[in-house]
Amino acid sequence: MKLCPKCHKQFSDDANFCPVDAARLAPLESQSVAADTISAKFDVGDQLGGLHTGAVHRAIDKGTGHAAAVKVIAPAVVALPGLAQRLERELKQLERVQSAG
Repeated sequence: MKLCPKCHKQFSDDANFCPVDAARLAPLESQSVAADTISAKFDVGDQLGGLHTGAVHRAIDKGTGHAAAVKVIAPAVVALPGLAQRLERELKQLERVQSAG
């Protein structure tokens, strides 16, 4: 299955573009890999927020027991141009907040 990053509708694997808004579709199988990776390190709790790019969840780091927030990027937006740079900016902003507090 594939997912549209704009309308979030699912389509068959043979589709490449959304017929509704012409967005490039992304495969859904990467979700299980991400879930396995996250659950190995964190106990994930309630969703704190989220938009079209993904969701942020309350979590506990299994190694340290510290509270954490886990941002899960929606598979359909992983390949969007500029996403890596945007996430880098978010991390730098978070580091500034943590060092100030």
